[in-house]
Amino acid sequence: ANAVKLQKRHNRTLFTREMYDSQYHSENAFGATYGAHREARALGHDAHAELLAYARQIGITMCSTPFDIRSADFLEGFGVPAYKIASGD
Repeated sequence: ANAVKLQKRHNRTLFTREMYDSQYHSENAFGATYGAHREARALGHDAHAELLAYARQIGITMCSTPFDIRSADFLEGFGVPAYKIASGD
């Protein structure tokens, strides 16, 4: 591979409070609410830093799709060389 693409979302920005706080009933749930499930599945600052450092170490470009302005600002702090615009935009 020459590149890897991640996605970053600020879940509270993307979902209504009702959706974020709604009960999440699934055998594959990582939380009692949809928001808790999404947060448990999201990569945080440390994971992004580790992945970006490793990608640079092995010569793979890491880019990302920010789904909102807050996520774009988050990624900007890492010096990600490229963004893919989310197809929902």
